[in-house]
Amino acid sequence: MSVPYQKTIKIYKEKVKDWNNDGRFYLCCYQDNLQEAMQNLSHSGFKVYLALLFNKNYYKIDYSPQYISNITGMCLDTARKGLKELILKGYLVAKNEKETIFSFYENKKLSNLDNQIEEQELEKMTAIIQNTIKGKNKKEQLEIINKLDLNINLNN
Repeated sequence: MSVPYQKTIKIYKEKVKDWNNDGRFYLCCYQDNLQEAMQNLSHSGFKVYLALLFNKNYYKIDYSPQYISNITGMCLDTARKGLKELILKGYLVAKNEKETIFSFYENKKLSNLDNQIEEQELEKMTAIIQNTIKGKNKKEQLEIINKLDLNINLNN
């Protein structure tokens, strides 16, 4: 007891068995990531964060406010606001221009690191492609680019 009249809480948790043995999933993440999210997100934002965190790493789900609403008990509008907050605060990051593909990060630092890595990979790929088409005529360059389904400016 740290101070007089301090109340004590004893924690009882269910022992986690094999991952899929009983069809139930368990939440596994670092405490500091949860604390950061609790401090940075609103109540609804944090519920959406937890709903996404329940999934396995690299698992893909449809971006659906209805899904979030169903598993959190929030109304649909609140689920939308929670998703929007995760986007604004960097936990959900659009991965294409049309914003149809998102990545969820339990820690905003991972989001920043992932974006840096993607930019480096893109720069490397661009350099490789430019070296591949160097010295070829415009027609050959266009054929290569079309095969790769890329949008590259040949004037560079």
